[in-house]
Amino acid sequence: MKYLLFSILFISIVPIFGQDYKHIDEAAQKIVHWRFQGVNSLARKLDKHAETDEEKARIIFSWITDHVKYHVKGLEKPRIAIRSTKKTLWRRKAVCSGYASLYRDLANKMGLDCELVSGYARNSYRKIGFLSHGENHAWNRVKIDSSWVLMDPTWGAGFVNFNTNRFNKTFQEHYYRADPTPFQMDHQEKDFALDWSKEAFRRAPHPGKGLYNRDFVEAFPSDGIITANQGEKMRFTLTFEEKPQSRMIRAFFLPIDTTMNKEDLPRPQSLSPKIEGNAIHLDLKIPKEGKYHILFFEKDTYQIGYRLHSINPYAGM
Repeated sequence: MKYLLFSILFISIVPIFGQDYKHIDEAAQKIVHWRFQGVNSLARKLDKHAETDEEKARIIFSWITDHVKYHVKGLEKPRIAIRSTKKTLWRRKAVCSGYASLYRDLANKMGLDCELVSGYARNSYRKIGFLSHGENHAWNRVKIDSSWVLMDPTWGAGFVNFNTNRFNKTFQEHYYRADPTPFQMDHQEKDFALDWSKEAFRRAPHPGKGLYNRDFVEAFPSDGIITANQGEKMRFTLTFEEKPQSRMIRAFFLPIDTTMNKEDLPRPQSLSPKIEGNAIHLDLKIPKEGKYHILFFEKDTYQIGYRLHSINPYAGM
């Protein structure tokens, strides 16, 4: 199944690899904005360092991701979550709706068309096969030079480590002008896109950082939940707009059953990609019986994740 984003004809997929935002990012980091000052004041400060639509969109993204932390307690207790622009600027904390509201309000005041988008999101390979009962995330769509592009300032700012229950501030470049194909594999608007259903989104593979900004087209299997016989070979395929480079891929198996002993874990597999046209083929040997998450890495960069149930076809015979 090809991943078609809602209104994809209006979403820019122009590559931005060559863009240099260093001067904009440095300016954003240095801009001091006192907590008692409002959004109008901040918009004027940011606007002084940005002339084009691109520079405006970037400096807003850079300032928010550098100065606002995720409100972890608000994630645990929605009633106290910081969502409004005013409170976000005062507390320098927010949940996703606070990030997205601040981005929208700053963009609008700086002359950009920008919308807050709400819907469903899956922020981890652990969410393959699961979906919240209601909308659980917010992000932005902004118009840059007549093209609509996607932004997620919340995920762009970092991530929550649920082992420590702390926010890790780590700038995630790929959520600025996000590539719409992998983006919609972990973000879906509340009404869902053309070729998507709630069930298809719930079961989709999880896209990693490595699929962004590479003109990614589709993954096979398109279903992220797999059942296969142990010992069999299974082919995974990633297709791009242009011919990809051939690089070694490593597949890691993380047990869903956390009681599995370390010595029983399947070893990572090194896979030599087979290039055919614009596709990378990866032939994986299904590990021994069990339930796992399969994570494919290129060097240290996470590419895509699946949920696997490996079965022993001879069990009980």
